[in-house]
Amino acid sequence: MDWLFDNPLANMYGPYFLLLYGLVILLSIIFIHFFAEKLISIKDISSSKIPANPDPYEVAYLRGGAKEVVKLIIYNLLSKNFLKSYSKPDRSKVIVQKVNKHPSVLSLNPIDREVFKLFTMPSMELKQFMFSDKVINTVEDECDKFKKSWETFGYLSITEHVKKFDRLKANTIGVVLFFGAYKLLAAFSHGHSNVIFMIILGILGISIISGFRLDSVTTNSGKKYLEDLEKAFKPKTEKEIDHLRYEQKFMLIGVLGFSHFAHTPFGFLEQYAGKVRPKNSVISGWWNNWSPGTGGSCGSSCSSGSSCGSGCGSGCGGGCGGCGG
Repeated sequence: MDWLFDNPLANMYGPYFLLLYGLVILLSIIFIHFFAEKLISIKDISSSKIPANPDPYEVAYLRGGAKEVVKLIIYNLLSKNFLKSYSKPDRSKVIVQKVNKHPSVLSLNPIDREVFKLFTMPSMELKQFMFSDKVINTVEDECDKFKKSWETFGYLSITEHVKKFDRLKANTIGVVLFFGAYKLLAAFSHGHSNVIFMIILGILGISIISGFRLDSVTTNSGKKYLEDLEKAFKPKTEKEIDHLRYEQKFMLIGVLGFSHFAHTPFGFLEQYAGKVRPKNSVISGWWNNWSPGTGGSCGSSCSSGSSCGSGCGSGCGGGCGGCGG
C-alpha cells in the first residue's frame, strides 16, 4: 500500500499542488457554468403561436417572475382605486395607502385580491410592501400553474433541470473535497503539518461551488417568444397607448412591461421598482445578496382579466502541507 501515499501526486511540492488544486476548483466552476447553460438551451417544443389576447399575468411571469407580476398587481390596485399613492416630486420614495371607500374586493382577480389582503397597515412604503417575502411568496404560489406551463413549453428552465444541477453540484463538491482530503492525508503521512493554505483554498472553493444555484430562468426559446409578442403588440406611437381601453393597456403592460409606459401616471413603477428582464446569468449564489440593490404559449385567447391561477397552461510558504517536496 506504499504507492497510495508514494506517487507523483502525493509527493508533489506544496506550492505546485496549490496551483493544481486551484486549477481543479476553477475548472469545476467553469464546468458547472457550462452544464447550466446546456440545461437551459433546450429546444422549443411548442408552436410559439402568438395568441390574440395573451394573459398579462402569465406573460409578466415569463418576463420577470413574481416581481414583475407584483408590479402589474400594484398598477391594477392603484388604477381601480383600491390603493392610492403619494410621493416626493422625484419619486424617490413612494407611499401607498389603502382607500377607505374602495370598490368591492370581489371585483378583483383572485391574485389581486390575495395581495390586497396583505396590505394591513394604514400606509406603507411601496417598495417595502411590493417586495416583502409575504407578497412575493403569495404571488409565487398563485402563479405556480404559469410556471409549470412555461416549463412544459420549454420557455422556463424546468424543475428537473434544477435537480440535475444540484446532483452535479454535489458530485463536483465531492471531487474537490476528495482531492483535498487525499493530499491532506498524504501530507500527514509524510510528517508535514503546514496545510493551512490548502485547507483555506479547499473551503473557499467548496463554499463558492455550494453557493451556486440554478435559477428558474427564461430559456432562449422563451426569450424568442417574448420578442415575438413584443413585435406583435408594441404600439407604433405613444398616442396609440393613450387611446387604448384600460383592459387593452393592462394587457400591453403585461406583455411589454412598464418601460413603454413611462409617460403615463404609473410609469414610475418601472423606474422605482427597477427593470426586470429575462436573466442573462443562468446561475447565481449567495454573493448576489452583496449587490446594492399559458394562455400565450398554447395559442389560446385568455381574458386580460384572468388571474395567475387560471392560465392554460432559477502563504504557500512551505507548501500545502509539505507533501514531501
